[in-house]
Amino acid sequence: MCFSTDFLIEEADEWRSECFKMIKERKDCQFLFLTKRIDRFLSCIPEDWLDGYDNVIVCATIENQKNADYKLDIFQRLPIKHKIITAQPLLENMDIEKYLGEIEEVVVGGESDINARP
Repeated sequence: MCFSTDFLIEEADEWRSECFKMIKERKDCQFLFLTKRIDRFLSCIPEDWLDGYDNVIVCATIENQKNADYKLDIFQRLPIKHKIITAQPLLENMDIEKYLGEIEEVVVGGESDINARP
């Protein structure tokens, strides 16, 4: 969901609850959403979320150590059943080992356009 945007972006606040209704109804589908705004997560989930929906995977995106320490400290404490980290674009060496306890997958990649940073 929202691969060209962010599911927790403020502009989605007005329609996100309708999307969560569809997600809850379609238990036969897996939903994955990426977010740079994991610090907004608790204010964006539905009341019946509890520890998460079985069919939702939440992916927190990080790109450097400062960002990782801030976001992953929050991410590791959130009530989410399926957690993934995406380090894209990976802009520097990072040590995220202490955050990997409940993480099911880590995706790492760089930038690919003409102005890509090393």
